[in-house]
Parts: sequence; structure tokens; C-alpha cells
Amino acid sequence: MLLAYVFYFIARLLFLMYNQDLLQVDSIGQFFKLSYYGLTFDTTAILYVNLLFIFLSLFPLFINTKLWYQKLLFYVYFVCNLIAYVLNFVDFIYYKYNFSRTTRTVFNVLENEDRKGRMFLRFAIDYWHVFLLFICVSWLWVILYKKYCVTPKPVSSPKWRYAVSSLVFFGIIGVLIVGGIRGGDFKKSTRPINMVDANRHVDKVEHSDIVLNTPFAFIRTFTANSFEKVDYSLPEGTVEKYVKPIKEYHNNLPTRPNIVVVITESFSREYLGAFNKDVGIENFESFTPFLDSLAQYSLIFPNAFANGKKSIHGMSSVLAGIPSFDDAFTSSAYSKQPIESLVSTTESLGYETSFFHGAPNGSMGFQGFATILGIDHYFGMEEYNNDADFDGSWGIWDEPFLQYMVETLNTQSQPFFSTVLQ
Repeated sequence: MLLAYVFYFIARLLFLMYNQDLLQVDSIGQFFKLSYYGLTFDTTAILYVNLLFIFLSLFPLFINTKLWYQKLLFYVYFVCNLIAYVLNFVDFIYYKYNFSRTTRTVFNVLENEDRKGRMFLRFAIDYWHVFLLFICVSWLWVILYKKYCVTPKPVSSPKWRYAVSSLVFFGIIGVLIVGGIRGGDFKKSTRPINMVDANRHVDKVEHSDIVLNTPFAFIRTFTANSFEKVDYSLPEGTVEKYVKPIKEYHNNLPTRPNIVVVITESFSREYLGAFNKDVGIENFESFTPFLDSLAQYSLIFPNAFANGKKSIHGMSSVLAGIPSFDDAFTSSAYSKQPIESLVSTTESLGYETSFFHGAPNGSMGFQGFATILGIDHYFGMEEYNNDADFDGSWGIWDEPFLQYMVETLNTQSQPFFSTVLQ
């Protein structure tokens, strides 16, 4: 298994060498730092790819050390690993056109292509050096694998003791595999790592593709892609007539005000008295007396509609105008695409931007998506740095975290645009 990590590192190095002009890594130290963060994503990919190999290696069959069985494991190991490994080599070239690690969306590109065989042959001829590299690296991997020899050893009596101890060990390894596939933890406040989480560790969005590996990107998007590109054929002028996509706004204010967007979970319009005072609901009770008092002096929109089904949809829905789909946009293969948002708009006007979320950093991919949107500062449980206010499950209690937010914003340059999700 250690060999897999070694060769994933080699693939990462070759990926950088082929795409240095696009990735712009400034130093060897920076590359090793990105490679260190990439170990988490390598672990997930390696464990997924080697599940069958691990199962056959550890399950107590009493024949694990026999030569014929080890030969079987050899073929299982390399068939699974090399099929996945070759995806990294495809991205040596394809990245120049895709600007992202290859995901299952490549099937959408190829499904209507009639000359797949000719395309493959042309690729093989034009980029013969990539094929040669793959063969050489794979050959070296096989040679090193064969250096490790398992000595045949009969199972000592009683066999039931061997079976029980092996099953216990097998169970422990199984639990560790689950943790490794999730990204290194078992917290219910965080979901398994996804492509967007690679952006947590980088200052430049393109460096996330060095942190990632292509097998991980392919596997993680294989069952989470309800997004499809749809080509609409509309008469000329229809969009302009009904939508008017190009709008001009004029701000006559002498200064640019600070802006704070509050995203609140599970806060339906039915709870706000200001939104329901004229609806005529019998025995209606408001749960928001303070907000109701503010609403008397505010611009409110009683015709409010949900823009996300789950917490994970909130950030992309509110800040980027991307509505809720079957799969969260932040978990899709398209999350790294350039996005026009409230963040990019305010930053173009000179605003300093920030995002506050009291859960553990990386929860629901918000920190990674903040990097994609271009948010200057992310403040989570790690930045709060006081576990005494941890609720024991999801994150920091709202009251102390909101006070921390106010104190932090008082130190930021103005004007600022900030978002808090609670």
C-alpha cells in the first residue's frame, strides 16, 4: 500500500512538470506543502481503488500466504491500481483544455462522439511520450512490488483462534478504512471530503488541482452529478424580453456602506410575524419579536421562497445565485468553474470580504468554496480557537460566535462585505 502513495506522488510531480505554466508553483517547498495536503485525497483514492485487494489480503481464509493466492492478489492489485492510475496521466495533457482534474463529466463529452477510436489513436500518436511514461512508471511499480515477498506459513492450531483474532483485526482495519475514505475523521459535523475541500489548503484556486488526484476526482463525482448542460433554442430577443440579463445600477451614495449577509438555517418565513401579519392565520404566534420590530423600519420581502433544501446548498444559493439541485453544487464536478457572485461584485468595488461559520473548518465544503468565490478571510471554529464554547456536536454556540464576528469585523478595512451562516 505504501507503494501506491509513492507512485501517486510521482504522478503529482509529473502533472506539475507538464502544466507548470498553468499551475505556477513558485518553489520546491510550496510543491511539497501541496503534496502534503494531497495525502488526504490520495488516501481516499487509494483505499477506494484497493478495497478488494485489502479484503482479500486480510480476510482469514487460511490460504492468504500460499504462493498461488499471492499471485492472485498481484493481479487484483495491479488491475485495479493501474486502471485508476492511468487517469492521472490523461490529465497531463487534458488539463490544458479542461483546467480541472478530469471527472465523470468526460462521459458527457464523449457520449455523442462517433469517432472515439480515432480520437484515442490520435491522442496516442500525438502524446506518445505520456504513454511511454505510463509504461515505464508502471513497470517500475511492478518491479518494486515483487521485491516484497510473502513467506508461505501454515496456520497454527487451533484454527478458531486464528480466525477470531483475524476477524477482530479485520474489523479494526475496516473502521480505519471508513475514516480514511471520509478524509481522516469520523465527526458528524463534517461530511466526507470532496473536490471543493482541496481549496481549503491553497491561496490560488489552480493549486487545488495539485492537491487533488484524478482518481479521487473521478470517483467522488461518479454518483454525484445530476448537473447536465442543456442547449436551449430560443428565438432571438426572447431572453432580453423576459429576463433583461444586462442591467445597470447607479449608486448615488457618497460612501459605500458595509454589508453583512446573515444566512440562517431552518428559518422559514412562517416564523416571522412581520411576514405573516396580513395573512390571516388563526391564532398565529410570532417567534421573532425583535426582527418584527426592525421590520417596521426596514425594506422586507414577504414573498420569500426557499433557495436550498439543505444546509450545504445555502452558501452557493445565497452568494452565487445557484439554486438547489438534487446534488449540492459544491459537491459537483463544476464547483471550480469561474462564478460571478456577490463576492466578486463587491470585491470589484473595493470591498474586503469575509465568511463566518462556527462549525469545524471544512464543514460542508464551505471553506473550500469560499476560496473559489475569492473570499479574502474565512473564520471558522479553528480561528475562534476556544473549545469551551463548543456545543459538543456541530460547532460554536451562536451567541459567543456572533460576538466574535463583531469584534473581528471591527478590525477589518472598510467597506467590508461579510457573510455569516448559522
